[in-house]
Amino acid sequence: MKTEVTNVEDEKNVVMLKVEVPAEKVMPSIDKAYREVSKKVRIPGFRKGKVPPRIIDQMVGEDAVMDEALNDLIPLFYPEAIESSGIEPVSQPKVDVEQIEKDKPFIFTAKVELKPEVKLGDYKVIKLPKVATKASKKEIDEHIDKIRDRFSELKPVKRAVEDGDYVLLDFEGFLDGKPFDGGSASDDMLEIGSESFIPGFEEQIIGAKAGEERDIDVTFPKNYHSKDLAEKDVVFHITIKEIKTKKLPKLDDDFAKNVSKFDTLEEMKADVKKELETRKEKEQEATKRDGAIDYVTEDASIDIPQGMVEQQINSLSEEFNNILKREKTDLESYLKEQGDTFQGFREQFREEAEKRVKTNLVLEEVMKKEKIEASDDDIDEELNRLSEKSDQKIDEIKAEMTEEHFDYLRSQLSMMKTVDYLISKVKFVKPEEIEKKAAKDSEKEKEKIEKKGKKEEEIVEERPIDPDMDFSDIAKDFEIDQQEQKEEKGDDEQ
Repeated sequence: MKTEVTNVEDEKNVVMLKVEVPAEKVMPSIDKAYREVSKKVRIPGFRKGKVPPRIIDQMVGEDAVMDEALNDLIPLFYPEAIESSGIEPVSQPKVDVEQIEKDKPFIFTAKVELKPEVKLGDYKVIKLPKVATKASKKEIDEHIDKIRDRFSELKPVKRAVEDGDYVLLDFEGFLDGKPFDGGSASDDMLEIGSESFIPGFEEQIIGAKAGEERDIDVTFPKNYHSKDLAEKDVVFHITIKEIKTKKLPKLDDDFAKNVSKFDTLEEMKADVKKELETRKEKEQEATKRDGAIDYVTEDASIDIPQGMVEQQINSLSEEFNNILKREKTDLESYLKEQGDTFQGFREQFREEAEKRVKTNLVLEEVMKKEKIEASDDDIDEELNRLSEKSDQKIDEIKAEMTEEHFDYLRSQLSMMKTVDYLISKVKFVKPEEIEKKAAKDSEKEKEKIEKKGKKEEEIVEERPIDPDMDFSDIAKDFEIDQQEQKEEKGDDEQ
């Protein structure tokens, strides 16, 4: 089998694979195709599966047989051509058949995108901004106020409604003078200022007194979940039944005794401070993983193949579709409800898909450069974990796994080890140091662009004029262009 690989002009990371398969390797698939077609057609005088090739050619046509043969030939010889050429495609091929005939070589081309070159930045020193892990007085007070809020009581008051009050009310909504579904409630408790109702509703209750009835005019927001009410003007008739205010417990040692294991407020505050600082430290450690991956990814340079992006969009779309199925709905109904198209739905995943593709390519490159690979012991350890989790013996799990399953598991574990390697390279520094580096990198990029522009200008200036160049066609084009501009100007003046 002959295989030829050529770059596709004006398309980065795209090659054309030309494959020529000897006739003797093609004929078995063509013979098989004749047998398959023979089983499908009904020809008088012949039993199914017993129609001779000559009769099939006369009654059905040789083209139909060759189409059937392609179902066998492409899956058979395309992977072989990929392996022999040493390329690494990242997208489905665009196949074009140049020749398929009996007793002749099978010739086809396959246009494919290749895994791009990944230019890594300095991934061995990953600097992330250090955040304050000390708890401030304000943070401590805010935390204690949340505890006080949980132990607060609502006390009735005999005055008009104020911001922050809790109001027990009945309401009924009217659209064009008629009640609408879901627009009414009785004995509903509403916190004024919580912004938990339609914008403008709570503000119009301020000043009302218990027993008072009011009509409140509001407009549903554009993004309201019910499309029948979105951007519609409605009137709510409300009745104020009771007004309450929140009373917080006094902040003293008795409060500390009631809500904690401490005897004094100061002891309780010290414990809150310790808890907040422990949480901050854990949060900073948790940022290592995502921070390290983002740092290395953003610092890398890659021409991301669109074929890989489209495949990732397919995966994300399928994940979302599965969520819809679990919620007993389907994509068509969802798109109709959202007023979206299938293409628009797919486009919303593009940014995330590009990020995922770039991240995977970067991690794979780090893995390759650092020669990181999961060992057999790593695989056994993971299988042991799965065994404990599923109450299934390791031997049983292994018996159910194919070679592809083991390869996938090794790949995933290798990726996890690569992430662990990057995490080990993280160094927390002051935010000013990060900003200084970003400014320096920006200045370098600016200088690079300026140098490139000057170099291109010098090339243009130094390029000699060919004394044998024929300027007649250029002059004609210039005259035609001038004439067209005059005509357009005349049309404009008219």
